[in-house]
This record gives sequence, C-alpha cells and structure tokens, in this order.
Amino acid sequence: MAILFVVRVYRIGRGIFNVAIRRSWRTAATIATSNILVNSLLTFIFIIYGFQLYVGGDIPMQGRYWLPFLPAIWLVTFTIAPRALPRRLSIPVARVAFVLVFGFATLASAYTFSSLHERFYDTHPNDSPSNEFTSAIWADVSNDVVRINGVAYDLRLASPVEEIEVRIDGRKRFAPVRFDRPDVQCDMEKTLLHVGYRLRIAATSFAPGSHRVDVFVRTPWHHELIDTGTNAIFTI
Repeated sequence: MAILFVVRVYRIGRGIFNVAIRRSWRTAATIATSNILVNSLLTFIFIIYGFQLYVGGDIPMQGRYWLPFLPAIWLVTFTIAPRALPRRLSIPVARVAFVLVFGFATLASAYTFSSLHERFYDTHPNDSPSNEFTSAIWADVSNDVVRINGVAYDLRLASPVEEIEVRIDGRKRFAPVRFDRPDVQCDMEKTLLHVGYRLRIAATSFAPGSHRVDVFVRTPWHHELIDTGTNAIFTI
C-alpha cells in the first residue's frame, strides 16, 4: 500500500503541476490543500522522519505517535492508494485491505486487555526477579566520606523501584536519598527520571579495610526485598 500511495501521490502531484502551468498556481494550491487528512499525514511523515535524521535515530518511533492520524491512514489505505491500480483491480484490492485491517484489529483487540494485565498488573512468581529491574552501584572514599551512588528502576513499569536498601558488609542497612538521573532517562519517559540514589557516610563509622556494599530493592511484583546482585567495594 505504501508503494501504491507513493505512485498515486506522484500522479496527483504531476496533475497539480500541470494545473499550475496551464491555469494558475492559486488553483493548484487550492487542489493540493483540499484534503486536510492526507495533508496532515504527509506533513507528519516529513516531520517525524526529518526529526529521526536530525537525532540520528536515538529516539525510537512508537505506534502511539501515529494514533491521531489513523483516519488519514485508513483513507489512504482504502481509497487513495488503490486508485494507483487499474479500476478493475483497485476495488478488489481496497476490499482485501479492509478485510485484512479489520481482521488484524479484531484479533489485536481480543488480546489487548489480557496483555495489558499481564504486562503491568499480573505477578509472575516463576520469573527471575532480575528480569524486573535494572540496578547499578558505585562506591568510593573521598575526604573521609564514603560515597555510594547508583541507579535502580523497574523494567516493567519503566519507573523507579518502590524501595531501595543499601547494606554494607551484610549488616549495616541504610535508606539512600533518591534523586533524578536524566542521563539514564529512557525513551523520553519522565517517570524514569527519579531513579538515582546516593548515600554519604562518615568513613570513621567503619573499621580499616575493605567493605562490601550490596543493593536490595522492592518492586510491585515481589513484596520482599530482593538482592539485585550488584555490589561494590570500598576501602578505608
């Protein structure tokens, strides 16, 4: 359908150009801007792909970006694109396209609610907890202060984990301060900003030697604190 649409747009554009030459540019402009739905879709296509070229593809495109243009997409698929074919083929092609789109939409709708429930609300006791979050930690000592920094966020909800607990040597437990980390922001989601944590402790609180730092988190999918498996070492 995309190829047929391009062919149809080319033919229409050539016709509009001929109108501009033989009659007037005002008449050609009136014809070119008469279909608001299609013009809005074409404008958006140019904007979105121009933006992708500008950012180098760093921000992935998502289906929800196209939701406002569904009427235009349907109009193109069912009426405009098939007209690039001979009349005896355009109507059957439009009908086949309608059946395929309607069938796909029906099947997708049938699984929408169950998929959303499984993705965001259901618990998965058999899943490894490591599939639910991402965590990282760094620790060092500077000016007689132990500095612990890290990030932790829920992969399923694309949001900060519910709770973070830092354990040192498996005994001392601390609740770190949470803060924004725009550098790990993913897919332009503002919910991911508040995923950083930090902890500052006087070095005199620890005996000389090496000390291990472990991170435990709590997510909506598990009620108890989970060992993230990420750790760091600092030396006094």
